[in-house]
Formats: sequence, C-alpha cells, structure tokens
Amino acid sequence: MNDIKARKVKIDGDKVLVFTLLRRFSFKKADIQNFKVLRVPSLFDEIGIELQANRKFLITERVLGFFDLASFLDLEQAFGPLWYRDAEDGHQLEKCTRMPEFP
Repeated sequence: MNDIKARKVKIDGDKVLVFTLLRRFSFKKADIQNFKVLRVPSLFDEIGIELQANRKFLITERVLGFFDLASFLDLEQAFGPLWYRDAEDGHQLEKCTRMPEFP
C-alpha cells in the first residue's frame, strides 16, 4: 500500500490539509477523485478513509480531524446514516467524485 498515512487532518474552507510526521499536503475538494470508507486491519480494527487527490491518503479514525473530514465529504449523504456501522461490519464503501484525466 502506497498510501500516505495522516497524523492530523484540518479542514480550511474548501481545502483539506493533511499533516504527516514531516510534511503537510493540501488540496481542494474539487481535486478529490474518489474516496473509500473501509475497515483497516490493525491492532484496533479501525475505520479509515482512503482518499485519492493529488496523492493517495489514508486517514484512520484515530487521527485528529477524522470526523471533520467525514462531515466535509458528507459521508452520511453519500452512503447513508449507517455508513460507520457498515464500514465496521467490513463493507467497503466507495464513491468516485470525478473521472481521472488521461494524458
């Protein structure tokens, strides 16, 4: 998996700021190509959001700002009010927001 694992996420208007140990990435909501909500196999059986924008990011529920990102992406509208429970049950929820551009 080549996902960039976030340590913190901050929403600033229509921009998402993803912080790692050494770097900070930012992108606009319009740059998001797709996102998935899935159960991440770990010691804690976490829920994660895998987000494809200019890079591929993994934001788990233990990351500060996870639920702010969930609200920003409007996961309840995209997958229904039980999206969190469905992901905990092992369902992978996926939404494509725009088609990838081909060179």
